[in-house]
Amino acid sequence: MRVETLQANTSQELEQQINQRCTDGYAPTLAILFGDPQRNFKVIQDFCKAKNISLLGGSTVGEFKDGDIYKQSMVCMLFDWPKELFSVLFQSENQEADPYKLAIDAAKYAKEKFENPIFISLISYGLNGELVIEGLNDGLGKEVQIYGGMAGGNDLETYVFDNDHIASENGIVHLMLDGDKIQVEGLAVSGWRTLGTPKRITKAKENIIYQIDGEPALEIYKRYFGEYHNWNEQDGNVAISNSQYPIQVIRDGVPIIRAPMLVNEEEQSLVMVAPVKEGEEFVFSVSPGFEVIDETLEEFQNFKQQALEFEPDAVILFSCAARNLSLGPLIDEEVNGLYNLWGKPFIGYFTFGELGCNKNGKFYLFNETCSLVGFKLING
Repeated sequence: MRVETLQANTSQELEQQINQRCTDGYAPTLAILFGDPQRNFKVIQDFCKAKNISLLGGSTVGEFKDGDIYKQSMVCMLFDWPKELFSVLFQSENQEADPYKLAIDAAKYAKEKFENPIFISLISYGLNGELVIEGLNDGLGKEVQIYGGMAGGNDLETYVFDNDHIASENGIVHLMLDGDKIQVEGLAVSGWRTLGTPKRITKAKENIIYQIDGEPALEIYKRYFGEYHNWNEQDGNVAISNSQYPIQVIRDGVPIIRAPMLVNEEEQSLVMVAPVKEGEEFVFSVSPGFEVIDETLEEFQNFKQQALEFEPDAVILFSCAARNLSLGPLIDEEVNGLYNLWGKPFIGYFTFGELGCNKNGKFYLFNETCSLVGFKLING
C-alpha cells in the first residue's frame, strides 16, 4: 500500500497536488482532510467525488504535516486501501440532535459492514462527544475502539464533511475500518501535573460546573488562579490563563482532562470544553513547563516499545487547541518529536476535544491532550 501526505493553502492547490501524485498510476481510494474553516471544502468534495476518492474531513485551528505546523491551510492524507476495508458515514440532525441516538445508528451500520469495526470520528463542536462514545459502546455491545476529535475553528465555527455533505452544527462523520484487515493502535497522553487537594463537583449539568465542594465554582477557581478571561475576550481563542489550569476528573481511577472555556459571572459557574458529571472527584492541574514535552514524548516512546511488532504505515495526531496556547512555541517540539518517533506519513490538527485511548486501554473524550493513532494494513 502507499500513503501520501499533502499540504496546501487553497483547494485548487490541493487538487493539483493530488493530480500530480496520480500521474504514475497511483489511485487513492480515501482522503482524510483537515483544514481551516475558511477554506473552500466544496471544491474538494466535488473533486474527490469525481475521482471516486472517499472523503473524511473536518475544520481546524491549526494543521500538522510530517512534523510541521501550519495555520489557515489544509493537510491531507491519501490511502489506496481496498474500498471493502473501510466505509465513511456522515450523520447530521437539527438543533435537537441526539448524539447518543446517532451513535447507536452508526454502530448498527458498522456491524453490518464489519465484524470488528474501528472508528475514526470527527464531531462538530457543540455535540456531546461522550454521548457518541456511550452510544457506540451500547450499539456495538462492547467498548468501541475510537479515535478522532472535535472539529476546530475560530469563534467556535466548525465543520465536518464527507463527499456529499457538510455540517457546521450537529454533525458527525465516521471512518469505519475493518479491524480484522487494518491494525489500529493509539494512545492519549496529557502530561499535566496535579495541583492542590482532591475536590468534588457538587452541582453540574452537562459541561457547566455550578458548585465545587458546595461552593460557587467560579469562586473556587479564582481563589486558586486569580483572574479569568472568556474566549470572546481573547480574540476568539481560549484564554491562556484558563488553558494553563485545567482540571483532572477521575474516571475508572484514571485522570481525564477537562479545560475551562467560559465563565458565567452571574451564576458563578465554569463552562468546560467537554462534559463533566455531578459527583465526580477532580484535582486542579498545571503544566510542568518544559518537562511536559519530555514526559509526553517519553510516554509515546514507551508505547512504541511496548508494541514492537507494530510499525504503522501512517500516523494521525489529534492535539488540543488549548494545549497549543498553554505550551506556546514548545508545541512545535512536541509535534516534531511525535513525527520522528516513526518518521512515517503524518498529519493532524488542533482540536476542540480529542477521542482516544489512555494507557489503561479505556476510550474517552479528552481535553488538553495528545491523541495519536497509527494504521497498518495487515499483510499489506
